[in-house]
Amino acid sequence: QFELSLSSSAVSVIEEAKKELNREREAVSRILAQRDGAKFVGIILELYCRAGVFIPVWHGDGDLEDSDSDTDTEDKEDSEPQEEFGLELAELNSEINIKQKLIDELEQSQRRLHVMKQQYEDKLQQLMARIKNTQDERDKVLASYSGQNNQPSEKVRKVKDEYERKLTDMQKELKRLQSAQREHVKLLRNQSQHESQLRSLKSDLNEMKKSKVLRYTWQFNNTPRF
Repeated sequence: QFELSLSSSAVSVIEEAKKELNREREAVSRILAQRDGAKFVGIILELYCRAGVFIPVWHGDGDLEDSDSDTDTEDKEDSEPQEEFGLELAELNSEINIKQKLIDELEQSQRRLHVMKQQYEDKLQQLMARIKNTQDERDKVLASYSGQNNQPSEKVRKVKDEYERKLTDMQKELKRLQSAQREHVKLLRNQSQHESQLRSLKSDLNEMKKSKVLRYTWQFNNTPRF
């Protein structure tokens, strides 16, 4: 049941990331439609800044200046690499989101496993302590009755039967918890596979973030200043 819920959650993460990629592509297309050099740079960087992307600071030699000398042909030529760059970043950002959400899911599942492990151990210890206390209490009560010759045997039998009923119920609960704990131990054994997957995802995520920083730096430093 745990594995099925994890797979279902991973599928929903990927589906949501695909929807977000489409939204980002639409946003980039709307921005590119303006084809205003300096305005494009500012808006596209603002878009990815909101997405949590590192934005390098450009230390230029002067302020941006307006220029009316560019022709429509030059604008079109300049916009093509910008459009391609924007779409590439949108896809990269979507892949990063997918990786990050899968990492979050795996880390959350690992935390749940450890919490459940501790809960099983605590419940078993508490139940075994209750069983021992009930057994001790039964022995003391029956011992006190045996020292009183005037106690009816029927009353002693009823008291003994009541304690046996309580102990039987607790023993059944103990077996149920022990069976559930064994199943949980099997999940913990499979956790090494999840840990390996988690390490791989984190490594991929770091490489993607580095690639994003390099692409932003290159684009920012090679964008014409108007």
